[in-house]
Amino acid sequence: MKILLKKGTIYDGKGNKPFVGDLFIVEDKIVAVEPRIDVKADQVIDCEGLIIAPGFIDGHSHNDFFVDKENSVKYFEPFLRQGITSQVVGNCGFSVSGMDKDTPHLDVINKGLFPIVEPGSYSEFIKRTKDNLYVNMAPLIGHGIVRAGLNGYDNKKLTLEQLKKMRELIDEAMLEGAFGGSFGFMYEPGIYGDKEEINTFAKRVVEHDGILTFHPRAQAKLSASYSLLSKKPHMMLALEEVGEIVKECGGRAVYSHLNFGGEKSWSCLEPMLEKLHEFQNQGVDINFDLYSFPYGTTSIKIALHDFYMKLSKEDRQKKGNILKSKMLTSIVLKLLGLSFEDFIVAYIGEGFNHYEGKSISHIAKEEGISPGNMYLKLVALSEGKGRMFATKLYNDDMINTLMQDPLSTFMTDAWIEDAGVQTGAAYQGFTYFLTKARDNNLPLEETIYKMTGKISERFKITGRGTLEKDNVADITVFDLSALNVESDNPTFISPGIKYVFVNGVKVVNNEVFTPVKAGKILRKTYTNNKV
Repeated sequence: MKILLKKGTIYDGKGNKPFVGDLFIVEDKIVAVEPRIDVKADQVIDCEGLIIAPGFIDGHSHNDFFVDKENSVKYFEPFLRQGITSQVVGNCGFSVSGMDKDTPHLDVINKGLFPIVEPGSYSEFIKRTKDNLYVNMAPLIGHGIVRAGLNGYDNKKLTLEQLKKMRELIDEAMLEGAFGGSFGFMYEPGIYGDKEEINTFAKRVVEHDGILTFHPRAQAKLSASYSLLSKKPHMMLALEEVGEIVKECGGRAVYSHLNFGGEKSWSCLEPMLEKLHEFQNQGVDINFDLYSFPYGTTSIKIALHDFYMKLSKEDRQKKGNILKSKMLTSIVLKLLGLSFEDFIVAYIGEGFNHYEGKSISHIAKEEGISPGNMYLKLVALSEGKGRMFATKLYNDDMINTLMQDPLSTFMTDAWIEDAGVQTGAAYQGFTYFLTKARDNNLPLEETIYKMTGKISERFKITGRGTLEKDNVADITVFDLSALNVESDNPTFISPGIKYVFVNGVKVVNNEVFTPVKAGKILRKTYTNNKV
């Protein structure tokens, strides 16, 4: 199939100024990008007044967990319809692969945020995804999943034999083309890893030339993970921890979803950016990604103190531990300028849909109990598997500042759920970045670069992310003036995303989606493997 895109405004994904020109696709490759191309084609698409860009790359996704689900198209259609053609998956320590197929800990794992339909190794995941993907995926291997496969959610130190097995699982994934590894220091079981274990994982990934991504231990001025007596903001302590790991282990790193929970954390914006740039100046190769919406989806357990999460199920029922947990959570929220009014329930479980879309404070008032008790009740009712939206992560000015910082890249960190309230980023995340750039007169070439070429550079995704000869034809064509966002309508899909090509296959045609499994598992080519 030969397709000629004519007279579009071409943004190359490298941050260069745009030009009006043509782009010629033959099968799955870009054959030419020129001011004018005169060739015979099977189809000619008039792109006058439209922008031709590389297919957007979602730099932080969890969609690997949805590949094995029935009718999987519904989990990917909203992303494709906002122009996303590739996703970096396996973030926050959670990946769908990285364990033995017969792990005895699957029941515990599946009580977490992302249940696994088909457990197994990375190579087994690759086999299952052949001809079974709607988008391209660049997978990471998650530290939390590797640990859980070996030790469940037990907080005990890993044995030498288990550390050896961890290295073997990393080797298997990296040699099969995984792009790196991820940590989730705020979630079970990632919170239980000691320095030896963390560095073992990180160094092994780096030895394979892989990137490291970090969900930090704190994303606010105060958190449940550090002492309330600390003189430094907790999110600064979390950033320093990540920086020290990268200093010691080397390699490239991404500080995942840099945000500032609670209005009293917003003063940390400049110090956090200064610290990130200081690390860069010291030779620590680290950048960050961010949301376009001022809220994010998280686990129902996110406001629980670290000590409570480490207790056994029996100990969590003891009155003293309940009182201590409520007290610590209350203190932290107050000091952050947050309340249970700022946590919106997305999902608790079957039969509890009457809680959805309401704040914890609102639900507590309805049931005539304190917000703290209501919170622990929701955790218990959901068996810790509930979801909620954490609000007040930023304001619009902060998002604009972060968008323009040279260390930032863009992502959704969103997924489609079978039940409950959906997150707007799954439907409008990248549209929102584009409209923010348009409405605030930010350089569009820089915005597009941060959702295409910069991510491909960062993760070493070759042959994609830029519009140039011989690259793969992942392409998004859109009408910038027609893009719109409806913040109060999470499942709104904006008009204006006209055409989307995945590996040369047109999956959005004049805004009409066609369900075609045109995606692939992307594989990293390693140039300095030291293992």
